[in-house]
Amino acid sequence: MDQGSIIATGTVAELRNIVGEESQITMTLQNWQADLAELLLALPIVSRVVPHGNELVVASSNPSLALGSIASIFAEHGVIMRSVQIAEPTLETVFLHLTGRALRD
Repeated sequence: MDQGSIIATGTVAELRNIVGEESQITMTLQNWQADLAELLLALPIVSRVVPHGNELVVASSNPSLALGSIASIFAEHGVIMRSVQIAEPTLETVFLHLTGRALRD
């Protein structure tokens, strides 16, 4: 459900299949610039970028490869990664995929 509307139904496994094999990379950043989201989305291994304050969530089917490219872009633009966490698809990932917003928004 999203704002009172049903956006998807099914078992946990069926809902996870909506996002495929994508992992979610969550980074806490310093000096993040919103215009960098376009550069990250231009990477073929990145399918979604969702900024939330000093936190950034990136979806990728190959997070290890994506992190290398993301780190290069950040280094060129003075962005500092304070923390990085990689998670397999969850129901929150499905919600983010379907709505473009995190559950806490």
